[in-house]
Amino acid sequence: MAAEIAGGRQREVSIAITPSGVGGTLEVLLDGQEIFNRKSLPTDGGAVPDPKLVKELGAELRGKIVAVLDREPAAASAD
Repeated sequence: MAAEIAGGRQREVSIAITPSGVGGTLEVLLDGQEIFNRKSLPTDGGAVPDPKLVKELGAELRGKIVAVLDREPAAASAD
């Protein structure tokens, strides 16, 4: 999922996956601001949200991340 959120821009994006100690937690922060929280998803009473909705949200998250990347000048490459 982290690679999907990065949208193919892994060289420009740092993603940290941190255990929360609470099962079912998935929060996405962008520059310290929460842009997604799994608890906000409608689940129709089930534990897992509709896969189509998850895919749409993934695209929305990538869009937000790419927008931030496109606003900021690229860091100098260490290669």
